[in-house]
Amino acid sequence: AVVSTQSTGGIKVSLTDEEEQEIKNFFMKYDTDDNGMLDLEELQKLFANFNIVALQEDIKAFFERVDTDRDGTVDYDELMTYIEEILAEKYTSDDIISAFN
Repeated sequence: AVVSTQSTGGIKVSLTDEEEQEIKNFFMKYDTDDNGMLDLEELQKLFANFNIVALQEDIKAFFERVDTDRDGTVDYDELMTYIEEILAEKYTSDDIISAFN
């Protein structure tokens, strides 16, 4: 991931081309009906394959957070937006400043 500061004072995290391709491949692997979107059932399979134990309501809450257009599916762009938001939360301004010291 590439971290940069914005003129507004915020932090922008961008993935490298290689990281984006890995995520795209991962997305396509779990898009079992090849419609370009993950539905709740496909997301549940993803969680199960990684042995992530989560309550049905927690998986649904996660799904609803990522499904920003509320169409009942998560497309690749929604997933990428979510990942970039999570990465941005990981880095603070202090992390950026300390990297340059």
